[in-house]
Amino acid sequence: MRLLSYDEVLAAVEREEPGARVRTISRPVKSIFALTVSVIRPDGASSTLCVNPYTGAVQGEQSAFDFRQFVRALHGWLLCPGTDSELAGTSQRARAS
Repeated sequence: MRLLSYDEVLAAVEREEPGARVRTISRPVKSIFALTVSVIRPDGASSTLCVNPYTGAVQGEQSAFDFRQFVRALHGWLLCPGTDSELAGTSQRARAS
């Protein structure tokens, strides 16, 4: 089986989600994983669909909670707690003392 082209993915999403506008298509690192397709539905709601890269079938929707993004954010916070503005504020207070 071959991977679908981006045009074929667009057509498949249009068939399964009529009226939805595709914003982005992301291919995973490995072809065994689903594509993530970000869409805006006719009612204005945004959604991220999981699409089979070989058949174009929509296999489900990604929930608002994204474990991968959570782990990356947690990892970043553990390496460097605080935001840039907090760090900048701390260094400015240290110079003022």
